[in-house]
Amino acid sequence: MVLAVALTMPSRMTNTVRPHQSLSQRTPLEFLINVRSKVLRGAVGGLFLSVLWRLAGAASLESLRASDPLPAVEQQRLLSQGVAAMPEMLASFGKVDWARFSAEGGDGQELAQDTFQTARIVALGDSEGAVAPFLQGLRSRVRAVRQGTVRVLVEVRATAAALAPALEGLTADPDGETRRLAVEVLRRSRHPDATMALSRLLRDPDVRVRCEAARGIVERGDGSGWAVLREALRDADPTRRDVAAYALGYLSGPQAQGLLETALRSETDPVVVGTLVKSFRRQTGETDREVRLRFGLIRP
Repeated sequence: MVLAVALTMPSRMTNTVRPHQSLSQRTPLEFLINVRSKVLRGAVGGLFLSVLWRLAGAASLESLRASDPLPAVEQQRLLSQGVAAMPEMLASFGKVDWARFSAEGGDGQELAQDTFQTARIVALGDSEGAVAPFLQGLRSRVRAVRQGTVRVLVEVRATAAALAPALEGLTADPDGETRRLAVEVLRRSRHPDATMALSRLLRDPDVRVRCEAARGIVERGDGSGWAVLREALRDADPTRRDVAAYALGYLSGPQAQGLLETALRSETDPVVVGTLVKSFRRQTGETDREVRLRFGLIRP
């Protein structure tokens, strides 16, 4: 009976509860009136936020600049919509200077960082359902959208076979980093056409792309990738040798170990030597000191 009366009394009755009154001093009627008031305020506040989300809608991302952070309310809206919001998020990548994003660790590209992580969460939650938006993003005429899309694919370690044909189109992208990321996703793809696409990239002008493609080829049981890695290890440019040394660390077997051993006996650049040692350790399980002692890089 007390509950029924409390819930039907006007909300101004809450003023009868004295501000410094403890819970133990309040009557049951006053306590229930106070609870009712809080519930009503919470419901009204929730309704207000819901209206704001709807008003923000799809146009909110369009109104933001690359340097703007993604508002928390907007992030919640995107997360609640899930895969349905993926095209909108991927489209926002078109505002991002990805070269600057990579070089400066995302500094000044707050929208990219926030939207990227939101898209990543959605894709991880439903990687198969996100395939269609990814396909659209990869085929976008806007270069920055393609770049951002393939970055999310790498992050979520996407392997859907349907992605391979669209990724193949990125193998001719003018941006070397985009090509490398496309190769990284292709390398994990189960699509039979992925092997052919990787083979074409063995002649890519960017050594990172060539070595990543060679790694993918070797992992698929095709020995043609070894020649690319061997050539890169002999290159006059230490950066190219370092890229090949890094790739070999993720390949197993006597051929990978043999290439690393040969390089460790002749390499003089300290950075490349460090990468070779790490890759060799992945092959044998030895410690850094043991590898360096074996090849005379340090004294006993």
